Amino acid sequence: MKILLLDIETAPNTVFTWGLFNQYVAIDQIIKPGYTLSWAAKWLGEDGVMFDSVYHSSPKKMVKRIHKLIDEADAVIHYNGSKFDMPILNKEFLLAGLSPPS
Repeated sequence: MKILLLDIETAPNTVFTWGLFNQYVAIDQIIKPGYTLSWAAKWLGEDGVMFDSVYHSSPKKMVKRIHKLIDEADAVIHYNGSKFDMPILNKEFLLAGLSPPS
C-alpha cells in the first residue's frame, strides 16, 4: 500500500475591506483569490521529501506534479487536509484542467 504524507501552504485572499475587525467579506470584495504556494510530500516508510512551489516551477507544473503523486497513492495522510488541503488542491486541479485524482 502506497501512503502519501502531504502538506500545502497557500497565499491569502487579497480583498477590499473598510474595517479591520469582525468583517464580513463578500465575494465581490475579493481582488485576487488565494492559491497554492507550495507543497511537500513524502511516501510513508521512504527517505526523502518531495517539494515544489510557484517559485521553483510554474504554478501549473507544480499542480500537475502533486496531482500525479496523489493519483499514485492508495491513501493520503494530512493534517486538516479533509477540510482545507484537499479542497484547495481540488480547486487547483479544476483550474488546471485536470480530472480529480483516482
